[in-house]
Amino acid sequence: MLRLSHLFGLPPALRRFGSHFGEAAVHGCELEVVQGCRRRCQWARLLWPAKTLSSLEGDVVRRMADEAFRTEQEKDLYAPHIRAVNEMVDELRDQDDRGWMPYVAPWHGGVEARVLSILRDPGPKTQNGAGSGFLCAENDDATAERQCNGFAEAGIDPRDTIPWNAYPWYINRAPDAEERRAGVTVLARLLGLLPRLDVVLLQGGDAQDGWRRLERTHPELVRQGRYEIVSTYHPGRQALWSPDPAVRAARERHRLDAYLRVAQVLQ
Repeated sequence: MLRLSHLFGLPPALRRFGSHFGEAAVHGCELEVVQGCRRRCQWARLLWPAKTLSSLEGDVVRRMADEAFRTEQEKDLYAPHIRAVNEMVDELRDQDDRGWMPYVAPWHGGVEARVLSILRDPGPKTQNGAGSGFLCAENDDATAERQCNGFAEAGIDPRDTIPWNAYPWYINRAPDAEERRAGVTVLARLLGLLPRLDVVLLQGGDAQDGWRRLERTHPELVRQGRYEIVSTYHPGRQALWSPDPAVRAARERHRLDAYLRVAQVLQ
């Protein structure tokens, strides 16, 4: 088994995962596998036999593309830690003819989560058929992968998080004012299901606008000091893009610094 006790300076997520993959050697710097995410990094390269490494590389990125992983999530749809959240989703689907709302994957922490990560609206890969049917950092799309890799680099365990959206129904566009109000109502209800919550991570302007609305309409839920609020850019390519490389780099650095702040609060 990989002995990680001597790997001082590695992020917590790397130190935790060794037992999942069996024997490996840590050496130099290049590829790291952390909680299902694969990324280039500054800390370590995990060297498996070539055949093993090749098979892992096909399995550890965007795991919702793997039928076995997706089936496992479906099987645990109402597991104790996620039941209350997904029963709420059942109740809200098609409410007022709003349409589809994805479940939250049991891969995440559910009611035990300490981090609520809010984006804008569910993407296409959260749909049934076209995607997984779940909100999940392991979804088969670039935004989810970018977020998963950022969490791994910061040392945030996905099981400490629960993903959500400012507007939780599927529209695949920016929500209008009425939709934002509806999203705030649901967000207030979700907060009531998360007794261990320490941090709210607001990724993008729509998530930040939704939280400001919540502060105005439900001040008792967000009294000062109750949660650590961390704001940053949405992890989607459009939000991070600029024709100026320096601006792109600054946005990406801001996003990763925000994740590091979340990890610091969790320690």
